[in-house]
Amino acid sequence: MQSTWLRLFEHIASVRVPRAVGGWIATTARRESLCTVQAARRQEPTEHEPLDTEMVEPVDADHLAQAERRQTVTGALTRLSARDAALLGMLFAEPAPSYAEISAALDMPVGSIGPTRQRTIARLRRDRDVRRLAE
Repeated sequence: MQSTWLRLFEHIASVRVPRAVGGWIATTARRESLCTVQAARRQEPTEHEPLDTEMVEPVDADHLAQAERRQTVTGALTRLSARDAALLGMLFAEPAPSYAEISAALDMPVGSIGPTRQRTIARLRRDRDVRRLAE
């Protein structure tokens, strides 16, 4: 895994299509794994060398995709104004505060919360990284 990320770091300038990075990582991981397997075949363990028999869990592609989405949305949220980010944070909090509580906390009229939320979400949808994620 480390070798794969190192290869990406070394070759990041050659990536022309950012949304193709996932496929590039998968291909590179496969190649790195094959190199590791081939290198292991050339080595013969001695009786002094313990064999690693521990099984490694397979990578969960859904978990990786969720982590990428979470990171992308978090990055987009950091590009919002502090007030907009605070509003979205409060609106999606569990348990959700009332509009009166949001109004008091953000010093915003209750009637402005919905329209401000709509404009903020529209800005998020226009964000380059979020758009790429939706594709």
